[in-house]
Amino acid sequence: MIIPNGALPDEIMRYPSDDSKLLVWGRLNNLTDLVENQNIQGHSSQLVHVVFSDSEFANTPVANGTPTRYACVSTIERLSPRLRPAHLAINLRVEDSFTNGEFLVDLIITSDEGPYKRCRLLIQVDQNWENLTMLIYSRRFRLRRIISRFYNRIKRLRLLNKILNH
Repeated sequence: MIIPNGALPDEIMRYPSDDSKLLVWGRLNNLTDLVENQNIQGHSSQLVHVVFSDSEFANTPVANGTPTRYACVSTIERLSPRLRPAHLAINLRVEDSFTNGEFLVDLIITSDEGPYKRCRLLIQVDQNWENLTMLIYSRRFRLRRIISRFYNRIKRLRLLNKILNH
């Protein structure tokens, strides 16, 4: 988790903790094959779960004074309750969950032999659980966002200038 430098305490409460988290691997829709370690042979592929959302999260209580959480990091502890009967409460912790907004996350996949793969992800969390998205945050993507924000700022300044001059 990348928490921006100079973030105010109110803003910091929107983020999960920046501790490393062991994610879950698995392919089956019923989540019965979840494991924390996966043996990936050369040229094979596996599926790592990074973040998930649920329609019940908006109604799930978290610590007092904490903003409502809408998504959760896919750890074995967080995904396992998904397998419990519906009458059991969802276990949602502030340390492992997101409010709505955009969040940058470093994903690092390590191996027993030493090599690793690293990428930065942009996770976009919405109050509607179905709108959860995740993008690989490349240099090209970052540049497009900077240019887009720059042009939007210019548009707002032009509009403000028009309003003030009339």
